[in-house]
Amino acid sequence: METLQTMDVNKLTQKINNLSSYKHRIFYYGQKPLNEVKKVLSKYHKNTKKLKELPLEKDFPELEIEENKVFFADYDMQQVELFFIAKDQLFNPETYAASTLFNEYFGSGLSSIVFQEIREKKALAYAAYSYFSNPAKKGKSHYSNAYIGTQADKLSDATTAMFDLMNNMPEANMQFEGAKEAVLKKLESDWVTGEAIFWQYERAQKLGIDYDMNQKMYEQIKNMRLEDLKAFFEKHIQGKQYSICVIGNKEKLNMDVLKKLGEVEELSLETLFGY
Repeated sequence: METLQTMDVNKLTQKINNLSSYKHRIFYYGQKPLNEVKKVLSKYHKNTKKLKELPLEKDFPELEIEENKVFFADYDMQQVELFFIAKDQLFNPETYAASTLFNEYFGSGLSSIVFQEIREKKALAYAAYSYFSNPAKKGKSHYSNAYIGTQADKLSDATTAMFDLMNNMPEANMQFEGAKEAVLKKLESDWVTGEAIFWQYERAQKLGIDYDMNQKMYEQIKNMRLEDLKAFFEKHIQGKQYSICVIGNKEKLNMDVLKKLGEVEELSLETLFGY
């Protein structure tokens, strides 16, 4: 707060004013003809010469996860929240179709395997989900993620149930067909139009993709069977090591349960938030 109060407003506004002194692009989407847009730009966008190179983007290296490790933060709250993160391979566009269908079937939504098994059948959590994530840039990794929000006294059973699911995928044909239909319907109705075309193109460029991902995904998912999802699970989800981020009231939860999950490193709120 002290740092915020002592900031120089003029320096902050100067930083904003200096943004156009760096090399940049201008994107326009609207009803005006291109020649009219160019006239407006030439009149008002004066700073176009001797532009500075953009600063190098800071690279945050991805850490390897070689064994289960728990990062714990003590916070006065009623429930305990856990987030599981496992690193997979570097970006591979061939995983898009299977991972999209897997997320719908296994970990996302009220009818997913994770939600039904952990919350509905066993009442072990207030909320539970899992998903396989795709990176925003080429050269970055996919990750397998899972979340549980539970009561402190159900911590052991909830984590056991989650690890069991992340290593043994239940096979339910009815739920698989429902997930497949939901994904296909979403792809059929989710048209990329207007200015979204530009942002979709930008996203594809960062991934090194020069084709319509949705079209390719649609064709692949149409022909997928539960066996294909099982093969994806065994290759990308099963048997992973996790970084497990936990926040909860230390006085209310059993730390021995966390120690069974892996080495525990306790982090202070100051370490996490800087104050």
